[in-house]
Amino acid sequence: MKQFNFFRFFFRNSKRNWIKIGEVLDTKYSALCDYAEALVQDMVEARKVVRNACMEAFMEENEFEDEETILRYLFHKIDSGIATYHTQRQQLEKASELLFKSDEDKENTKENQKITLEVLRAFKEELEKLPRQRRLILSLFFCGLSSNEVAETIGREKQTVLNQKNNAIKDIREALINRGYLSMGG
Repeated sequence: MKQFNFFRFFFRNSKRNWIKIGEVLDTKYSALCDYAEALVQDMVEARKVVRNACMEAFMEENEFEDEETILRYLFHKIDSGIATYHTQRQQLEKASELLFKSDEDKENTKENQKITLEVLRAFKEELEKLPRQRRLILSLFFCGLSSNEVAETIGREKQTVLNQKNNAIKDIREALINRGYLSMGG
């Protein structure tokens, strides 16, 4: 009796998928990028989203039936990636509203309409340095929860949540000022 060889089955199916996906990407890659760019309004981010969708397609274990199935899969993954991008962008905008309080800081963000990657990295580093509870509370606020919802979610009093949020913002703001990313005003 012959034993089923999972790895042989998996790699045979993967190879067929890779060939099919490669053929689709040869003809449709630029159209997928154009689609993503129309939704994101940023060519670099659009290409990242499309690359990630393609990588997920190549990693897919189930065999794709035809070009239409592959395209449906890719569009679904691109849409998901763009939704994630927009969610993260909204969270960063909320974070910048809390952190950039002085008129000079507000003017800088209005002029640039983007927080530099360097500032975002510094913000993330400082966020990771916060105690676990403060980090959690601030993250929940960035996700759009109200003070009452955050308090209920973590089982704390509303005033405790507000104090933790304010202390977290103060700590991050002071760290970014010390690192030269924010001005002292505000």
